[in-house]
Amino acid sequence: VHLRYLVPARDEITERDVDPMRVVSMAGHWYLEGWCHRAEDVRLFRFSRVLEAQVLDVDGTPPPSAVGRDLGVLFTPSEDDVLVRLRLGPQQRWVVDDYAAEIVAEEGDDLLVELRVADPGWVRQLVLRSGGEITVMAPDSLAAQVADEATAALAAYRD
Repeated sequence: VHLRYLVPARDEITERDVDPMRVVSMAGHWYLEGWCHRAEDVRLFRFSRVLEAQVLDVDGTPPPSAVGRDLGVLFTPSEDDVLVRLRLGPQQRWVVDDYAAEIVAEEGDDLLVELRVADPGWVRQLVLRSGGEITVMAPDSLAAQVADEATAALAAYRD
């Protein structure tokens, strides 16, 4: 199938040719697992983010190297991912469970957590929607991006 697919972390629409392997339901969402020709690897595509799908007139058999994921976990961190340290306010402790963050320390009512992310873009969005309850402690570059976006958003309200 050919997919037009929304990648919310980058606010980008991508075009993908995918050899479907299976359809699964996890955490209240439906996913297509398949061999993505663009990534040359197995990927999960959330149906609610598929903007358009077209059946292609080609053999859609995944290559022999295509192995389904262990679907007990949606994201498996790797050493190549960015290590992010966050301070979570009391109302944001759910982040630990939803994103498999590791608690590093407790400071009063706040938690310091670390997690590895393949694409820090979604962390920026998470922090910006938290109403000041989540702070990026590291890396400095991500903290600066969040501060810049928050400043620009506030300036837009003043204009």
